[in-house]
Amino acid sequence: MYQVLIADDEPWITYGLVHLIPWEDFGYTVCGTAQNGLEALEMCRNIHPDLLISDIRMPGMDGIALLDSLRKESLDLHVVFVSGYSEFEYAQSAVRLGAYDYLLKPVEAKDLIDLLNRLTLSLRKSSQQGYQESYFALLDGESDVTVGQWAEDGGGYGCVFLTFDCENCAQSDLLHLDALVHISGHRVIFLRTGREKYSALLILSNAPKKELEPLAEFLGSRHCGASLRGNAASMLYDLYRQSDIAHCTAVLGDLQGITAYRRYEKDPAAASLLKELRGYLNAGRPELGQKPIDALEQLCTQGMPLDQVRRIHWELLSVLQQGGCSGTEALRLGDYRQIISEYASIGALFAPCKALLAPEQRQAEPSAEEIVAYVDKNFSKNLRIADIAEQFHFSQNYFSTFFRKKTGQTYVKYITEKRMALAKELLERTELTIQEVADRTGYGDYYQFNRVFKREVGVTPSGYREGHRENIR
Repeated sequence: MYQVLIADDEPWITYGLVHLIPWEDFGYTVCGTAQNGLEALEMCRNIHPDLLISDIRMPGMDGIALLDSLRKESLDLHVVFVSGYSEFEYAQSAVRLGAYDYLLKPVEAKDLIDLLNRLTLSLRKSSQQGYQESYFALLDGESDVTVGQWAEDGGGYGCVFLTFDCENCAQSDLLHLDALVHISGHRVIFLRTGREKYSALLILSNAPKKELEPLAEFLGSRHCGASLRGNAASMLYDLYRQSDIAHCTAVLGDLQGITAYRRYEKDPAAASLLKELRGYLNAGRPELGQKPIDALEQLCTQGMPLDQVRRIHWELLSVLQQGGCSGTEALRLGDYRQIISEYASIGALFAPCKALLAPEQRQAEPSAEEIVAYVDKNFSKNLRIADIAEQFHFSQNYFSTFFRKKTGQTYVKYITEKRMALAKELLERTELTIQEVADRTGYGDYYQFNRVFKREVGVTPSGYREGHRENIR
């Protein structure tokens, strides 16, 4: 139940509001009443209600002064003022200063019910966003929280982080799965980490592996990534990141069931192939470099974790740059998530690298103006390089180099700037949740959006919104 405090210097009006509607039928309960602004402020400090319904004209402290004091003390609650027609403009100015809404006297039951229904939606969004923010802080790379600190008894027999698809996953499915896992003696804590993605910390008991068969069956038809085995001292972020990398690897390779993360080890085969490519380039025979790049691509398609794929791709670009190939900077990746967001396959990732070896084989370039206009129109969607190539019927092999040559910046930088500008506008001028802003700017993954926004803007989306709160009505 959300708690409501009612403040008015006229007792009969206070009594009327308390008994106007069956509050609990709408998810609210009246936790107290106050007779003036000073008393209301003190009760807000002590009770911390979710909603204050207050007369706008009261002795000792009027509504505007009360609202100002609540904001200065960072007391987190919604304020609704009750006013007469003579105070209408006064009430409107209070809304502009941060009040949630106002009700005109005499207050009608239907008007109050309508306000509560709207407020409930806002409170639920705020609560959901608060949970997501706390998860983001836990799973952010700067977090130093351990499994044991976050989950009681978090790893007596070990623990594993799982990240999996949830496109067709109902909340009832998770509740059922949670019950089955607990019955077997294990524990599981679910976190929603994307629009169509869940992560779960599985805390293991000494039960035999067969006890986890219901979990394996549930995940068998989904893309799922599993971290290395951890314990209470393991960093929560490290285990989550491992499971996320494994999940992205499974999605890109369309690997069903559980894909286990593998710790990076320098691949002697990859090192040998890069050495072979360097030799061809130094000898002035770049056309022979296609073969070792093809072999590198094959190595990376065999379930190799995407962080390792990115490392090999980075080393490949360095060899090409040292060998005199131009355009390598446009192909460099920020992290493993960029692979899955920009490329449809490992083959699509390596194709532009091969194109750098044989630029004379490129086909006629399409209109740069048309492509930029298409990107400008569709940047808020999950727009990949492969999608643009298909739209304009040309090879994606050299798109990144082409785009940078025509616009003066990389495709990734260009589309990120467009998305960040839209995100800032939505955060400043709407009350959309952070997840809804992520969706509208092309980031279905809440955590990816938070990371990119924090990297580009310097603060989290919620922090940015708080600094521009005065723009939101």
